[in-house]
Amino acid sequence: MGAEKIVVCEFPLLPCIEYFAVWESFDKVIFDVHENYIKQSYRNRCIVLGANGPLALTVPVRHTAPKIHFHEVLIDNSISWQRPFWKGILSAYGKSPFFEFFGEDFQKAILSPTDRLLDFNEKLLSLCLKCAGLSDKFLQSEKYLLAKDFDFTDLRSKISPKSTNGEIDHFVPAVYQQNFGSEFVPNLSILDLIFCEGPNALHIIKKSSVKWPY
Repeated sequence: MGAEKIVVCEFPLLPCIEYFAVWESFDKVIFDVHENYIKQSYRNRCIVLGANGPLALTVPVRHTAPKIHFHEVLIDNSISWQRPFWKGILSAYGKSPFFEFFGEDFQKAILSPTDRLLDFNEKLLSLCLKCAGLSDKFLQSEKYLLAKDFDFTDLRSKISPKSTNGEIDHFVPAVYQQNFGSEFVPNLSILDLIFCEGPNALHIIKKSSVKWPY
């Protein structure tokens, strides 16, 4: 048997489908939770598809220092964000084929009190894995990871919401039926795939392709 293939990346919120297509190529995924938090990234935002097009949902965070490790980032619960966040998901997927099966679980997870962004991302990822029938091969780092530590593929900050649809050079998504619009919108949050395709989500992920190197 060959050595395990390991990828290291940031810990995204309700990850876009590109992440899952990338992760399919690896035996283990390590989230570097000791990296510096980066604003305007998938660490605290995801993209869903509403009636008027793609909609960004964001978890507000408290900035207590110029540089802060991801595992230290606190959610800014002084802002009333949970119900608007859930309302965005409900308006996007309330009438989707599989919402009745999974919607209540996501509602409970999102509306339950959470202080750390890491904990919020973790409980939602666990729920996504369960709903989509995906294997749990995810670990969290105990320190900031360097190339000298062990052999891994470094994809930290390589997948970004700042890329437009035409700039996704590394990801070719499989097309599936979405709730809104006549043109397929690629690389939305895994929520789109779960609520639209249900148990077929893994098949769609495996049909999507990734171009290396990143």
